[in-house]
Amino acid sequence: MSKYKERRRETEHRLADTRDNLARLADIRQELGSQIERLEKQAEVARRYNELSTDRAQKQNLLWLLRRNDAEAEAQRHAREIEHSATELESETARLREIERDLEQRGQGTTLRGTH
Repeated sequence: MSKYKERRRETEHRLADTRDNLARLADIRQELGSQIERLEKQAEVARRYNELSTDRAQKQNLLWLLRRNDAEAEAQRHAREIEHSATELESETARLREIERDLEQRGQGTTLRGTH
């Protein structure tokens, strides 16, 4: 009987150890579950940050492109205005020369008439 009691005590002791181990495993599992939840939340925040960061970079690039296109359009507009002004200046200069020639001819005609 003593062997039976000893085996029974050993078995009870092993069962108690096993229960303790199971309790520790349950605690570890619960802690790991909490850590996984925190990590999943952090991963989601990181994904969202990356999405927003990429979106921001794309929008900055588009803004730069729009500003560059606006600047190019403005430069072309100024170039057309300069070209138009240069054409007007040439036209007015030609008109002025014509008026000067006309005045010279009138002045010479008056001089010729006055000497006769």
